[in-house]
Amino acid sequence: MDETQFRVSNENGMHRFSPVMIVLHWTMAVLILAAYLTSEGGRHVRTDPPTLHFWLGMLVWTLLVPRLALRYFRGVPSVENAQARWLDLVAKIGHWTLYALIFVLPLTGWYAASQLGVSISWLGLTLPAIASPVTGSPGPVAELHQVAGNLILILAGLHALIALWHQFVLKDGTLSRMLPGRSAL
Repeated sequence: MDETQFRVSNENGMHRFSPVMIVLHWTMAVLILAAYLTSEGGRHVRTDPPTLHFWLGMLVWTLLVPRLALRYFRGVPSVENAQARWLDLVAKIGHWTLYALIFVLPLTGWYAASQLGVSISWLGLTLPAIASPVTGSPGPVAELHQVAGNLILILAGLHALIALWHQFVLKDGTLSRMLPGRSAL
């Protein structure tokens, strides 16, 4: 297949993601993985809260705003010889599901921490509780937080595998669009 058929651009002639978008993407990916790896559960969270996990989650949440703004105002490069329409739709749904999880996960974590009576400090500020403390289990929102945390890792893994498949099997340069520098793999 001729690689020029897969030239990547948008209506502004953009062939790659902007350097800021690339930094945001990879920074958020590392922070999400770090947040997952520092997550804890169980009764001891009340007495020994995973503050690093909280801090990482809030940082990811904060970085989502400039990332979505940049995506909205600059757009994203598109593949000129696009794949089947249904695959494009699945890709868009996958991306927006990841964005939704990045938005919802810190909120559900903040809510669950509030129910546990654990305060969250971030950037020198103590965030207000968004739920009343409970004596027992923090309930379904905490369970949703755990399930969504597992789901974001699974979807991010699929996202990475698909990017590698595009790069090395289809050889369409998809992964190169999100790597720093000008060289393609």
